[in-house]
Amino acid sequence: TPFYKTASKIMKAGYGTDFISDRFVQSLSYAKGTIYTPGGNYQSLVVPDTDVMPLATLKKLVQLKKEGAQIIFQGLPESVPGFANYKEQTEQLHILLTSAQSSISEKPDVVSALQDNTVIAEEIVASGLKYVRRTVDGQKMYYLVNHTAKPIIGTFALQMVAENVRLYDPLNGKEGVADSYVSDGKTFVKLDIASGASLFVLSGERKRLAAWDYFESSDTAYPVKGDWNLRFLKGGPEIPESATIQNLGSWTSMGDKASYFSGTAAYEIDFQNPDTTIEHWKLQLGDVRESAKVWLNDTYLGTLWSNPFEIQLANLKPGTNTLRIAVTNLPANRIRAKELRGEEWKIFKEINIVNKDYEEFDASQWQPMPSGLLGPVSLIPLIKNKSN
Repeated sequence: TPFYKTASKIMKAGYGTDFISDRFVQSLSYAKGTIYTPGGNYQSLVVPDTDVMPLATLKKLVQLKKEGAQIIFQGLPESVPGFANYKEQTEQLHILLTSAQSSISEKPDVVSALQDNTVIAEEIVASGLKYVRRTVDGQKMYYLVNHTAKPIIGTFALQMVAENVRLYDPLNGKEGVADSYVSDGKTFVKLDIASGASLFVLSGERKRLAAWDYFESSDTAYPVKGDWNLRFLKGGPEIPESATIQNLGSWTSMGDKASYFSGTAAYEIDFQNPDTTIEHWKLQLGDVRESAKVWLNDTYLGTLWSNPFEIQLANLKPGTNTLRIAVTNLPANRIRAKELRGEEWKIFKEINIVNKDYEEFDASQWQPMPSGLLGPVSLIPLIKNKSN
């Protein structure tokens, strides 16, 4: 749709966007170069190409445009939606468009129009990072996410001026003062965001907050291998037997009872510290289906439920260490088991479950979904950046 194409083009060009309804348009006001809403302030409003538009919406947009607001029309409507007073409202819409010709015009190239209106894009999108930017009580906040296949490392410009910048990892709660500096009206921040990871960048300082630790990963990886003790802890329909395995893989290959199982299983292994001169490590779990809690030497390290399935370690003991990973899979295999056993479970007050073709939902045809710790699990030395 024109709406989707416009939104995609704007975001790829580095502009932060929010979406607004016809009703919410009525709450807009304009003053001194800023469009105000009850929830935030904006430099410009873009109207994607559309054939129809409520008369009240067009009236409000024309009013804002005449007041000086940056309203960019990619195309102009030809009529109003619906059939209520259709002829009368369409005539009024045409009269309004004719009378407002001097203040509104079609600008199909939305990015050029934003640039002409001196709306500044975020350069950081050229790196592959996606962002959401907010200002809350005067504090600038960026939420950055790396959806590319590789880590994104470097110093990047952000459209804010902040003498102090903090980084916050939402996955583990880690927080620290970033390496940053201000130049030419921008703040340059050093970032290292793994594939699949996200990070908050916040302006302002917090007392007694340590510097953010920047690490470089070694090219050497030490596989964690040996005898893994696998115990199924809780779930159903039945608890499979424990096992000792050498090769990690989906537990669905361990017989019917395991292939039907949905729940939590613990993997435990003893391994030797591969290099006692290394202080900081990264533990990579490889393929995890679907979430994992990690303990090292009976100390809980955290829960991993999204890419990248990795966590930092700083407490490897010389000699033998014990790693325990509790993995929980999805309920799909248990649903499949219910279907195969003919159990009645799809019971609802209004309607029973149907599939996308509006036929009776049938999970008995599903193949078992991979489950557990598929690996490979490895330890990677981390080298602390000298700037810390």
